Amino acid sequence: MELNLVNTPTGFLTLVALVLIFFGCARRLPLGALSLPCMMVLTSFIYFYLIPVLALAAGDTGYFGMYLGSFRWAHFAVLLYVLGALVAFLVHWRVLSVHPGAPRRNERQIAKPVFYALWGVVAAGVAFQILSGKLNLTGAENYKFATDREVAFFTQAYNMMVPLTLILLIRNNFKLWSLVFAAVVVVVFLQIGFRFRIMIFLTAAVVSFAIARNIKIRVAYALGGAVVALYLANLIGSLRRYGRGLDLSQVDQVAQIGPFTSFAGETGIAYVLAYTAENPLPDLAMFEPWLVGVARLVPSFIWPDKPTAEYLRHFIAGAQTKAEGAGVAASQHVEMLLQFGWISLPILAFFYFTIATSLIDRLHRLGREARIAGCAIVPAFFGFYMQTRGYFFQIFADSLFFFGPLFLVHISERRSRRALSARPASPAELRQ
Repeated sequence: MELNLVNTPTGFLTLVALVLIFFGCARRLPLGALSLPCMMVLTSFIYFYLIPVLALAAGDTGYFGMYLGSFRWAHFAVLLYVLGALVAFLVHWRVLSVHPGAPRRNERQIAKPVFYALWGVVAAGVAFQILSGKLNLTGAENYKFATDREVAFFTQAYNMMVPLTLILLIRNNFKLWSLVFAAVVVVVFLQIGFRFRIMIFLTAAVVSFAIARNIKIRVAYALGGAVVALYLANLIGSLRRYGRGLDLSQVDQVAQIGPFTSFAGETGIAYVLAYTAENPLPDLAMFEPWLVGVARLVPSFIWPDKPTAEYLRHFIAGAQTKAEGAGVAASQHVEMLLQFGWISLPILAFFYFTIATSLIDRLHRLGREARIAGCAIVPAFFGFYMQTRGYFFQIFADSLFFFGPLFLVHISERRSRRALSARPASPAELRQ
């Protein structure tokens, strides 16, 4: 294997930091080896150590004309990112140390009408995707996929399915019928073709089960699960056809290539980071990612000329062949470098993971089902998804629909509690 990529002083130092953080947090935190810090470490190791080495074992074939001559600056970027995240974890260690499944004195109950209403929104969103020709739910072979621009708002219905399904699983104690329903949700995700939803949902389901059963996830289980997840992500990425499901006719071809050598575009994340870190940075994007993220919440028919993410063009700056429209992805490290330069890596990593731990703190105040579901989503969302997709506007919008429903199912209960506290106390209440 091509070990020269990682066999550098910077690569070794970064690897040591990752190992120490992983085993230290796996032993001390209640979620064990699938806690937020451990998930962040696993993702860093897989994407910036394992995938480059495995993918290049047969030789560096390049990625749109980009080649991996060195990875030392990329590993330095990862090291700065990890150190910033570590400081955030240490500052908020108390929050991470609270077990989400621990019983509360006064457990809050979800508002069932809101819960069912949110499922109605999900059903309407999926129905719209089917009727508009964006989802081949039946797997019909003669299906014609609509190539016109989709309404992005309706695709967020898929993200809402993750927290709502987890609540359903937890409320029903993972009974068989709820597992069957969860399997149907996975089938829908397979038809859509977005791997990250499947990975987040499956990881969160496992973590939810462990929390509900008071099982601490050991290192061996997490590493074994990472191997399975890597295999599934590679397989799905090679067979998927957006909105049309999996092309099973390609199974033999994928099997010949090998399950751990072709990563269906995920290798490009390493190439883009290596190129960006090794070359002079362009004019800094500064606050552009954040402004675009807020602007994208406004529908286009209201604000047709809203700003777009022009900094994304630099993701393919190292490409020697045409890469426009190829969906070249970059890690969050690249976006940070393009925003404020090298100094932003530890600072923004601290900032983003502080937001993640603050969200965990807010989730701890919810009822049991929403609390467990939310705390189970956080590691995969912030530790895996956020780190491997350098589009703040996408992470920001998706987070609203991954975590928003967990708070909405308590909205009427919260109001009634506020109303109760506003009225004068009765003599019986005063005596308590």
